[in-house]
Amino acid sequence: MAKQTNIEKICRQLRNKIKSGELPAESRIVEQDLALYFGVSRTPIREVIRRLSSEGILVSVPNLGTFVKRFSLAEVREMFDIREVLEGLAFRNAVERFDADECDELLKLAETTDTARQAGRWDEAFQLDEDFHQFIINRCGSETLKQELAKFNFQTSLIRADLSAVAPRIKRREITVTHSELAQTVNDPAKAETLMREHIAGLARWLFQ
Repeated sequence: MAKQTNIEKICRQLRNKIKSGELPAESRIVEQDLALYFGVSRTPIREVIRRLSSEGILVSVPNLGTFVKRFSLAEVREMFDIREVLEGLAFRNAVERFDADECDELLKLAETTDTARQAGRWDEAFQLDEDFHQFIINRCGSETLKQELAKFNFQTSLIRADLSAVAPRIKRREITVTHSELAQTVNDPAKAETLMREHIAGLARWLFQ
């Protein structure tokens, strides 16, 4: 159990380093260097690399090694297509389980996110956006959905640094469905699913137009 926990801890730390940009796209991942850094043998590091590769975060190139994956525009578009379907279902499931306090919390998260976006505070808005969607995912009642959405949402979060740079140029574009509008659907699961799918599709259009 201790070994398993250590592997999970290293995975989490590497994800954070990748997400923060400390390990940018195309950085080479060297087993021996990681083993020395984390103070472990190379065996758990191999498992860490295997897991992060299965999540699509790392990629192995024959005769060259393992690298932090750089996602193409086509791959990011595909991520949003898959996320649209999965998160629509997750939101439907979540609103069927929300209690009154969770409904209030969702509305607060929605309003703060929309306010930050409208004010052009992009780093804050992107972080709040992740918090809003993670709040929903955590309450969807399906471990399979949680795992799949965690993978896709982490992958899409890796483009956040690039988005922060271009966001002021595209800020006049409207998000088709806002977080506040989503938060108003907590009493209608079918509508919640439909609007979440429209929201994710709208995000993709906002990014790629």
